[in-house]
Amino acid sequence: MTPERSVSPNRAWLPGVDQMRALLALLVLFYHGYLLFSARLIEHADFVLADWPRTRNPLLAVIAEGHTAVAGFMVLSGFIFVQGTAGREVRYGAFLRNRLLRIYPMYLLVVVFSLSVGQGTFSLSRLALLVLPLDNYAAPVGPLSAVAWTVAVEFQFYLLFPLLLRLAAAEGEAWLARAILLAVLLRLFAVLAGADAQWMSYWTIAGRIDQFLLGMLAGLHFARRGPAGGWPLVALAGAVLWALLYGFHLAGGWPLHVWWKALWPDAEALAWVGVILSWQGIAGRLPAPMARGLEGIGRISFSIYLLHYAVIWTLGDHGWLLRPFASAGADALLSTALLALPLVLGLSAFTYATVERPFMALRRRYVAG
Repeated sequence: MTPERSVSPNRAWLPGVDQMRALLALLVLFYHGYLLFSARLIEHADFVLADWPRTRNPLLAVIAEGHTAVAGFMVLSGFIFVQGTAGREVRYGAFLRNRLLRIYPMYLLVVVFSLSVGQGTFSLSRLALLVLPLDNYAAPVGPLSAVAWTVAVEFQFYLLFPLLLRLAAAEGEAWLARAILLAVLLRLFAVLAGADAQWMSYWTIAGRIDQFLLGMLAGLHFARRGPAGGWPLVALAGAVLWALLYGFHLAGGWPLHVWWKALWPDAEALAWVGVILSWQGIAGRLPAPMARGLEGIGRISFSIYLLHYAVIWTLGDHGWLLRPFASAGADALLSTALLALPLVLGLSAFTYATVERPFMALRRRYVAG
């Protein structure tokens, strides 16, 4: 019997993609668990920016900058979409239809409940921003929609992808490199004109487009050459990413507002390119239980991503946390692992089977020929 996978009618299944989705989803879950639970344990209140953790512990520093998983997901999106589409015509309408079927059923479910539980927060303009999607330009309504902004940025890329692919085919891969350079130059120019480099680079397509484009370049490389390398290459790529994030945290981390954050999306994306490409070389060599576990988590990663914040916030708000250690950070990570993780996995498996999978079955081919 063929195991149920994140099967697309337009490309072959890659186990390394589902495994990487799982690792990214787990990273962002532990990131939010560490931040929100630590604030509850120390201040007994909601997390605010003043609670941002400062540490020289290499493990905790990287978890504190676990928002990097967003960059990883965006690089992975660019990587995935060129598999099976490189050198072929993509039907724009069919492509967008598939993306709507894949994302919007679960996304709109979260949006509707988010607006419904926020008494007095509903407005037509807010609903329009969420549905269009332009939610990355507005503050979240509550914990259910706290991460919806990333879906908006992703969909803005989906609107561009068929055009980007056609231009890359017509002009060569060097065109993608020039587009990345252009985005960097425009961000630097915007900073000189008074823009906030941190806000623009993190929250908007103007900052994230480089990550999608670098993912496309990595995907084109993989489509030509296939998986290569082994565990030493994975270890090297992981060490580079780890060192980059550790240095980023010591420099001030996410809250820091400085001009060089206009360059950060590219540095972050290049590190993730190394991890994603090298992981494809060992994806088929993992022990079977580990591979099946990661692929199962990767399959439900979209639900994990949309729901995990609300679960973590609810546990913290009610004080349902474990406190066996004298360290708020250690208690936060333990509570994430033993309380939040099982709840999120169980809920996400249910929403995947109930909401995501039936609509995914309606997807059709969008690649001509």
